[in-house]
Order: sequence, then C-alpha cells, then structure tokens
Amino acid sequence: MIILGLLFYYVNTNRIKAEEKLKFYSLLEGIIESTQSKIVVIDTNYNIISANTQYAKILKRTKEEIIGINFFDICPQQLSEYRDDLRNMINKAFKGEYGELLGYPLRENGEIRYHHITVTPLKISGEITGALITCDDITEEINLREQIKNYANQLEALVAKRTEELQTKKEKLSIIMQSVNSGICIIDEEGNITWMNSKMEELLQLFQRKTNTNKINLCELFSKIGDCLNPAQSMQFVQEIITNGQRKIFQVQTTPFKVADEKTNYICLIQDITELKLMEERIMQSEKLQALARISAGLAHEIGNPLTSISSYVQVLKEMDLG
Repeated sequence: MIILGLLFYYVNTNRIKAEEKLKFYSLLEGIIESTQSKIVVIDTNYNIISANTQYAKILKRTKEEIIGINFFDICPQQLSEYRDDLRNMINKAFKGEYGELLGYPLRENGEIRYHHITVTPLKISGEITGALITCDDITEEINLREQIKNYANQLEALVAKRTEELQTKKEKLSIIMQSVNSGICIIDEEGNITWMNSKMEELLQLFQRKTNTNKINLCELFSKIGDCLNPAQSMQFVQEIITNGQRKIFQVQTTPFKVADEKTNYICLIQDITELKLMEERIMQSEKLQALARISAGLAHEIGNPLTSISSYVQVLKEMDLG
C-alpha cells in the first residue's frame, strides 16, 4: 500500500506539473502571439517549443511548421560570427543570465534588417527550462543614427572650416590692427581697456602707464572721453595734454558696438596729431607773413607813386631861378 501510495503520489505530482507547464505554455503562447515583436521560445536543447506569427514570417513558414525544429537549423542568420554570439548568449540564459544584442542583422524578404535581440531565461516553478528570444526591428533607428552621425560629421567639418576661415580673418585683422600707426583699443562702459594694439601700448608708455596691469581706465588719460561714450553714435574730440614736460595733442574717436548681454563697448581710435597741429600753426603763421608782405608791398606802392611825383617837381623847382 505504501508503494502504491508513493507511486500514485509521483504520478499525480508529474501530472500536476505537466498540467501547470501546459497552462504556462498556453498562457505564454497567448502573450507572445499578441505582441508585434518577433518572439521564439526554445528549450535547453535549442528546440523550438513556441513562436509567434511575426517570427514565423521571417522564415516564410507557419508557426506550427517550426515547432520542434532546432533553432539553429532554421535561424535566418547565416553568418557564423553572429550565430556564435547568439549561441553564447543563449547558453548564458540557460544559466540564468539576461543578455542582449543591439543591431543584430537578420535577412527578411531578401533585405537585411537590424534587430534588438534580447534573451531571457525561461523559468517554470523556479527551474530554468529554456530561453525566450525577442527580436525588435530597429532598422529605422539604426538608419536614423547613421544619418545623424553623417550629419554630425558634416557639421563638424563645416565648423572646422568656418573656424579656420575665422582664424585666418582674425590673423589678418590682427596684422592690420598692429600695423596701423594709431592707437586702437576697446573699452567697456566704464572706460576700462579690455584690448589694445601695440601702438596703444606705446601711447600708454608715453603716459607712464604699465600695460601689464589688470585695469587701465582711458578716462583717467583723456578727461573728455567720458562725455563721448554715446551708445547711439560715434563721437570725436581733440584734447591737448602735457606729459613729461611735452605738449601733445591727440584726436580721439569712439565708436559703440554691442557685446554679450546687450552691453555696449567702444572702439577707440587715438591719433597723435601734435606734428600736424604744429604744421598747421606754421602754415597759418606763414600765411600771416605772406599777407603782411602783400600789404606792405601795396602800401609801399601807394606811397611811392605820389612821392615820385613830388620828387620830380622838387628837382624841377631846384633848376628854376626864382630869386
């Protein structure tokens, strides 16, 4: 009786497990059939025990025709390197490890389509009985990534080209700025110098100002410049300064321009016009002397004519015997 009881218990237990497994497979088949992903379920011998219609379409068969066939005998991937990667991942799933492959190529209707493959251990009553393989078509995503990559490469090349062009223009502009025989600098709204050319550095040395200090204010050198920082238009003035016992005359022009945060900076063009002013003064003095000479000549002419007449009559009178 004990033996019969044990035998009945064993048979009944196996029957219950078989029924549970059948229910599980029926539920699993209903789930995998209702999804758009390509799904196939294999046992630990790589035999297909379930698959949905979407996966069967890849093989151009019905799902009933592929049940019981070894997965790798009808796997749509023909390249051995990809098959080996997939086999290794399935073997890891039999040991309870989850795995995935991104961009796995599968031939579908004569066209290579790229898929996201996931392999999940299949557990029934706590025991791993196989693996569930899911395939999601990501061809469009791969193509989009490739397009984005190509666009990024083109954009990077364009940026590099534009950067090179800007660098060339910057170098040319720097050469021009440094070769101009006038002081050029950029000042902020408070008059602090933020950039200057070499001629401006020479002018600062003339004012005994060190160019390596953190802050140099142009308003301290030219008192009139504060009234000429107009954000709406360019302004110009001439200022005479005594420096090192020398009289210097400078012409200063300020031109506004916008920078970040809508702040206004100014380009200042400073020219030493001392020699020009001295030349103008000499020319004016020369013109005055010329005018004086012309007046003197005219005056001598106007006085000389009557004196000549008087002198002639005096000579005549001298020759006459008037008693």
